[in-house]
Amino acid sequence: SAFLFFFGGCTANLMNRPVYVESSIKPPVTQMDLVISRVDFRSSNYVAASPLYLSGLGLSLRNALQSSGAFRKILLRQPSDSPEIPLYADVSIQAREDGGAGWYWLVAWPAILPMPGYWPVQPRIGSVSVQISVFLYRDSRYVGYINIHRSAEYSIYFYSFFRTAPIEDAIKGCYEQAFDELSRKMRMFALQLEEAQP
Repeated sequence: SAFLFFFGGCTANLMNRPVYVESSIKPPVTQMDLVISRVDFRSSNYVAASPLYLSGLGLSLRNALQSSGAFRKILLRQPSDSPEIPLYADVSIQAREDGGAGWYWLVAWPAILPMPGYWPVQPRIGSVSVQISVFLYRDSRYVGYINIHRSAEYSIYFYSFFRTAPIEDAIKGCYEQAFDELSRKMRMFALQLEEAQP
């Protein structure tokens, strides 16, 4: 049971850090509305993110799309007063942690036996990543796809069984970079789509 205690407490929550996205109001470059019809959140580890935080990630997503200045409105359902057929977005957000090679267990083993909790040297080296995939439809027709991937490395050398903040800080940075890139790419896509219209 002691073994499970130590390893149960060392998993970082990849969806449990506040993500700040500036929600700036810009004049829209198109007259289209964007409807976020679906958002899937997935994490590579078994720590469940709370529904409240998932709604927070959804708000960060909406803020990123709003700050692009690409659309007249960002909505969660089809509007009744839109002057044009809206654009629909199905979004997938995936967070992943890839741990380093297992060599560090030779150094960290005394933290389990014979000195549980006292041996400070517990190296943990790896990387985290965020992938945002957006499938775009208009009038039931597929019109485009945006894929964004951001990654970062982390390293913890002392008490990594209990310290997950460096991992969660790294994933937070990935989210912020990914949302920023999403804002820019959505603006470019919306302009190209409008120019292509007859």
